[in-house]
Amino acid sequence: MPDRSPTLAALQAWLAQVYGGRRTLLAFDVSASTTSLARELSALGAGPLAVLAAREGIGTGPELPTRVVGAVGGDMMETLRAGEAALSSLQGADLDWLDAWDPDRGARVIRTLFSDGAPVGGRPSFGARPAAWQALEDKTTVDALWDAVGVPRAPSAVVPATGPALRAAHAALDQGAGTVWAADNKRGWHGGANGLRWARPGADLDALVAFFEERADSVRVMPFIEGVPCSVHGIVAPTTEGRVEVIALRPCEMLVLRRPGEARFVYCSVGTFWDPPAADRAGLRALAKAVGAALHARLGYRGTFTIDGVMGAEGFRPTELNPRFGGAIAAMGSGLGLPLYLLHLALVEGVPLPVPAADLEAELLAAADQTRVGGALAELPTPQQTRTLRLVAEEEGWRAATTEEAPAVTVHIGPWPSGGMLRANFAPTGAPVGPPLAHSLVRLLRWLDAAEQLGIGALEAAQERRFPPPA
Repeated sequence: MPDRSPTLAALQAWLAQVYGGRRTLLAFDVSASTTSLARELSALGAGPLAVLAAREGIGTGPELPTRVVGAVGGDMMETLRAGEAALSSLQGADLDWLDAWDPDRGARVIRTLFSDGAPVGGRPSFGARPAAWQALEDKTTVDALWDAVGVPRAPSAVVPATGPALRAAHAALDQGAGTVWAADNKRGWHGGANGLRWARPGADLDALVAFFEERADSVRVMPFIEGVPCSVHGIVAPTTEGRVEVIALRPCEMLVLRRPGEARFVYCSVGTFWDPPAADRAGLRALAKAVGAALHARLGYRGTFTIDGVMGAEGFRPTELNPRFGGAIAAMGSGLGLPLYLLHLALVEGVPLPVPAADLEAELLAAADQTRVGGALAELPTPQQTRTLRLVAEEEGWRAATTEEAPAVTVHIGPWPSGGMLRANFAPTGAPVGPPLAHSLVRLLRWLDAAEQLGIGALEAAQERRFPPPA
């Protein structure tokens, strides 16, 4: 590993003070996703370590004491909720296992980024978010924050989840491309476009109404905006001087695909290959700083947050706020060698940042621009055997990489409660820098569907509309 900058060296030493010498339980949705975090904790001197997971997942978990409780649901979001509920209400043999590993119940618990932070087996979670922060994630309430901060947004209406109200809002807000409906948090947190639907022109509104009547009390309706789905991250950081600083990162593409003629979006993951015009990048970063300052002033917010939206013809229009660590920030920091999730949890706990916020911001921006990442995580409708494909691009598609070739993309396929799961990771040189990655991803998934008989079906990418670049 190359020599660290003074900023990164100071942060690593600080994290070692926060996490070192602590018995730590990783309570996650899948055990396979804890491997890198366990490695980071070990490097910081934490331990002993153990894993408590709802499922095994795709890949190999760390070589640690591990207990899988076996919670499953229907689709991906229901499975995640079932896993969270099982970890928050341990009983029987699962609780006995944890008590045998941690008999004095003094272990520090680290839960996954979307967790509500409830205790696990009577042990509090480190970096748990207060309920008032979690409430910001309700997509039917966030427009009030945009208006308070002065953020330009699309027109919208929050209406009861009833047929007459939804049809009226759709008719009033449709600007020609239909409207997008977002459910409230009646069923709890939802992400990955699970609670979103696109009421296309001529859509079967009866089916959409039935979907939301079952899942929500209220629904936000806004015009559909064509453009690149994207996000920008901020970090609200307490400092050793007693101040609070807001770090703003670079925009990221959200890989949200569509099926021709269907209402449901297909959320895959994130990518950093896409570069918006420089003025839009600067505008999104300024937005992150303003929103972060407002969140701290209103709620004492600390840690990472994400603003999601669409970069359309008129610029960025926000759609939601995620008051938590986001997957894209981990991707952006992959070339940095710093455990950003552990940094986030420490900030949530109020531990002051030991270096100037501007120095950390500069390191994060440089790493994100230098090392590009992106990929997909997609459910498959049919059962799958575990396998890994190392691929390089050809004019007509893809082929297996030879042992001498570095793959442009690595694809892991394996079982999942609903059938199968696919995880694809593009190498930093595996896709062009500048254009949206979604088009390359659609071509990859189309080829994989034909070559591996995965049952993915037809998918489309969003269309970029921000041209020519603003002056």
